[in-house]
Parts: sequence; structure tokens; C-alpha cells
Amino acid sequence: MKLQKVKLSDTEFTLWEVEFTISKSYDKKTFTAEQAREHFTSISDNLEPSDFEDDSEDDSWYLFTEVCYYSCDSGHGANIINDCLIAMSDDGIQMNQLDYEYKWNKLDISDDHEYIPMALSTYGNDLKIEEKFLIGECLAEFIENCSCENCK
Repeated sequence: MKLQKVKLSDTEFTLWEVEFTISKSYDKKTFTAEQAREHFTSISDNLEPSDFEDDSEDDSWYLFTEVCYYSCDSGHGANIINDCLIAMSDDGIQMNQLDYEYKWNKLDISDDHEYIPMALSTYGNDLKIEEKFLIGECLAEFIENCSCENCK
């Protein structure tokens, strides 16, 4: 298995920041405020919910928090949300029990960017970045003429 090494600036590598707001509502007849908070942290990998005000007219406690994940692709953005949801589940956030909203932003990679290693781990491939070079067995997603065994 031969590794390829390509200068990052010579690729179509695109770095995405995905901001998630995860939330859950709890019926006040079933949960106290403390029970709702405890349950929320237990299913969100111990993420603390934002403080909430007690609106006595509301029948539910609404808890939420925000978290950022990073992903990468060649610029189309097609799988970045799914990749982040998988990474969040791998991290212990039980997305099947939470509601979520998201927005994503394309980040500039012209400078050194600390989030590239996180994005590569979310991408789910054995790629790495070293001294502004993208390194991996198959770089077909990011370059036109991949020379790996699978692409020949």
C-alpha cells in the first residue's frame, strides 16, 4: 500500500464547519427541571444544556445546546451532514433521541487551520495532513488523477 502525498493547495479539499443545535422537550408532568437536565446530559455525551427560564404557562421544559463538528470533501457538500451525524453518534451523542438543526459554513484553508485533522477524522478515511500536504492511500475525492491501486 503506497501512500500518496499532494500539496493541499493543489487539491479540491474543502473544509466545512457544521454548527448543530441539539434539543429535546420534556413534559413538565413527567420530568422536573433537574430530571430533564440529567436526562439531556446523559443522551448528549454530557453536553450541558443552555440555561432555560421557567415559563409556568408552558407544558414542557425545552433544553438545547450548540456544538460544532468539522467535515471535508471536494466542495459539493453532499455527505458532510451525514458524516457529522455519524461522528456525533460515535462520540456518544444519541442523535436518535434528540432533535437537531444545523447550518454549515465553508472555511478558508489558505492559512494553517487547526480543524483540518478533525474534519479528516469525521470524513472517515485514513487521510492525514502534514506540513500542508494531504496524505493517504486514495485521494480520488480531492485530486483529478489519483494514482492509487483502486483508481488505476
